[in-house]
Amino acid sequence: IESAKMMMDPEMKAQIKAQAKAQADEIFAKLDRDGNGYIDEQELEQTMLNDPSCQPLPPDMAAGLDVKQQIAKFFAEADTNRDGRIDKPELVNFMDRMID
Repeated sequence: IESAKMMMDPEMKAQIKAQAKAQADEIFAKLDRDGNGYIDEQELEQTMLNDPSCQPLPPDMAAGLDVKQQIAKFFAEADTNRDGRIDKPELVNFMDRMID
């Protein structure tokens, strides 16, 4: 994945980022199960267990990790203000960083 990211030209990155931002509302709504405007670890775990296609980390970051480890790693990367929950701007920022 790293080599694929490096090969992307700036125009392609911009297009992918625009698509990710367009999908952010849908993704956030799916993960924010109680609708309080935040994703917490329990919501993410419930979603991942109920929907195996829900993977918060890119495959190279998730390799060899169980669900709880993936959640811990995702929160370590995405929860930039360290309040134990992820808001929509943090999710969008995480998605942008995974593209860069």
